Amino acid sequence: MAETSLIEVGAMFVAVAVAGVALALGVSEAVAALFVGMGVSTTDRVPAAEPLLEPVRDVFAAVFFWIGLGTDPRVLATVEGVLAVLVLTTGPPKLASGYLGGRLYGLDERRSARVGAGMVTRGEFSLVVATVAAAGAGDVLNRALPAVAVGYVLAMSVLGTLLMQRSGPL
Repeated sequence: MAETSLIEVGAMFVAVAVAGVALALGVSEAVAALFVGMGVSTTDRVPAAEPLLEPVRDVFAAVFFWIGLGTDPRVLATVEGVLAVLVLTTGPPKLASGYLGGRLYGLDERRSARVGAGMVTRGEFSLVVATVAAAGAGDVLNRALPAVAVGYVLAMSVLGTLLMQRSGPL
């Protein structure tokens, strides 16, 4: 039990310290946390740290709720062109890069297609960061950006899920 507490405290300390340094340098705290996670992933502490940090991860899901609160569903219809461009320009590269990455690492075609399909749903956090950063940037941007973020996440989630279900025939 004492070792588990030290792992949890140590992981939280490192994550908060690196995020603080990133903030002071004007770099994204989220990217800094990603690098800390990558560093921890190379150790034998992942099985112990992962379940301890999951509740903290779940707390941050509230950020998505907050963005949803600030999104007027009627504005979604006004950004449909932007959403179509985003989906058409980001979906295929995600699918292709996941597929090629899977093949590069020796996965068969079916599994590589699943990796590519799984990549389609990724990337929404950057839109969340942009939405938070745009808070107070003006009425039009404050209304449109959350609608684009929510619409994009929704569209890519549905598209990615459908592609995952049909990755065998792909």
